[in-house]
Amino acid sequence: RANYGQATLADAHAFQAFDTFGSVKLVVSFECRLLEAGLTRVVTETRVHCLDKHALRRFTPYWYVIRPVSGIIRRRMLKVIARECRDPRL
Repeated sequence: RANYGQATLADAHAFQAFDTFGSVKLVVSFECRLLEAGLTRVVTETRVHCLDKHALRRFTPYWYVIRPVSGIIRRRMLKVIARECRDPRL
C-alpha cells in the first residue's frame, strides 16, 4: 500500500482511542536539553505498542530487521540537526 497501512488520525485523542485489531502504535519524540550556554543535547526516543498478540507476531520480525537501519537513519537526522544548528544564518 502506498501509505504502508498507516491510519490517518485527527489528533492525540484519536490516537489514544485508536484500537483497530492487528495494529501497532508508534511514537517518535525529539527532546532538546540545554546543557550550558550554546550547547544543547538532542535526545530521541521511539516507543512501540502492539495492540494485540496478532500485531506483536507480525511486528516483531519487522522490528528485528528495521532496528539497525532505524539507528542509522536516526544518526543521520541528528547530524543534520547538528549541522543546521551550527549554521549562523539560521
